Amino acid sequence: MRWCEDVAVRDALSLSRQSFAQHAESLRAAGYLEIRTEGRRIKLRLTALGLHRLTEHVTALQAVMWTAAELVVAQRADLRPPMRSES
Repeated sequence: MRWCEDVAVRDALSLSRQSFAQHAESLRAAGYLEIRTEGRRIKLRLTALGLHRLTEHVTALQAVMWTAAELVVAQRADLRPPMRSES
């Protein structure tokens, strides 16, 4: 939730200037992002609501990841040949 230069955020996300501006404006309109201008510099930061929504999104992605991991483990277990007993 600290102020960051828009250029640094845009570069980290590998977005074009136009695409980044559109996304930033959408996030600002939704109340997730604050934008301020300092001379020629543009700075951004998440709002409390933006941080809350980001946290919810990451939590949901983690749930998807854990479910996928469990499915992969189960699928691999089904593909293993049966263990032969040593008699």
